[in-house]
Amino acid sequence: MPINFLCYKSRNTAPGYTLLKLISLQEADYSMRFYRCLVDIDGKLSLSSDDLKQCLKELFIRTSHWPRKNGKFAMSRDNQGPSCQMESLNGQQSEDVVAAIPCDCPRLISAWRNRPRPYDWPSRELINNVSSLKAHAVPVGYKGSPLHFLEWRIYFTLGEIRLIEHLNECQIKLIILLKMIAQEELKPICREMSSYVMKNIVLWLAESFPSALFQERNIIKLLINSLKVLKQCIRNRKFPSYMIESRNLFADRISDIEALQLCQKIDTCLCQGPKMLLKCKKIRDGLALFRTQPGVFNQLSECRQLLLTFYHQLLTLQAQELVRLNGYPACENLQLRPAFEKIDQTSSVEDIAAIIEDIILLDLDSLLFREVDIDQIRMRRVEYMLS
Repeated sequence: MPINFLCYKSRNTAPGYTLLKLISLQEADYSMRFYRCLVDIDGKLSLSSDDLKQCLKELFIRTSHWPRKNGKFAMSRDNQGPSCQMESLNGQQSEDVVAAIPCDCPRLISAWRNRPRPYDWPSRELINNVSSLKAHAVPVGYKGSPLHFLEWRIYFTLGEIRLIEHLNECQIKLIILLKMIAQEELKPICREMSSYVMKNIVLWLAESFPSALFQERNIIKLLINSLKVLKQCIRNRKFPSYMIESRNLFADRISDIEALQLCQKIDTCLCQGPKMLLKCKKIRDGLALFRTQPGVFNQLSECRQLLLTFYHQLLTLQAQELVRLNGYPACENLQLRPAFEKIDQTSSVEDIAAIIEDIILLDLDSLLFREVDIDQIRMRRVEYMLS
């Protein structure tokens, strides 16, 4: 490895954060670009998270192939959290770029692995599997810390993904409903009401209650209880991260006025019971389409399932280098059936990607004849089908 770092904590480093001390730096071209990101702290060369983000931003701008406007380079928006948010000057393309450095955090993962659990989730096998996965340090410091510009936040992203893969269908739907309510009702009040917080709520519930409770007939009760838990955490300004229990996700991140407004909004949702779901635009639009155009609704549902099926297969091929796929689900839409039949002969990532393209752009010939922007149409259709 051209660059090697060691995670270490100082007296002022908050739980779930670390500093990165330089171990070795070979004179490779790309590694030397980051030399100016090193800061001498008490005789230790440490990698500055702020400087690394700026360096990554400049590197992206220099190497980007995005369209330029009047010969100018791409520009960047203000950084949000650990990401560098990039946007082309013509406003048609954007990207969030995050630098993530793999690291081992034995103390943190050991605390997660060995903490007492009242029920059977996660299983011992799953706990051992998650514990074997790498953590990642991303460039963002603890808000208000004197070493904010140097600190890196630790995430067990691979472990969290593995855990979510082992949630049942009811738990996944609970995450989706919480994310919808947060997006429509809570995030306009406080940006800390993120998808990450909603996933952590469900992970804590999955561990704290028996698996038999998580059935679809209980999903409204589970949603109500989840919102009650969230309200209590907001009121106390304390919500422990699922993977790093000592890290408070709400520490110094919610103001008094935001907490008051969030609790009032949650109370309103709780008073409405199941009708709170009608606050979510996607649910309202789906119900309206189902009642007025059931045929279109069914076709969009099938397209969505097709996209999810093939996208999952695409990720599987890329990750595991599979060369064959087995069979295809039943397909009622005669227009889309040929796409399913192709799967039996598929043997590469490129073939799967082409099938996905066929689903999204059934009318490609007519679009080409009209000389429209295919990329924009593709993005709009994917967003619409998956919404």
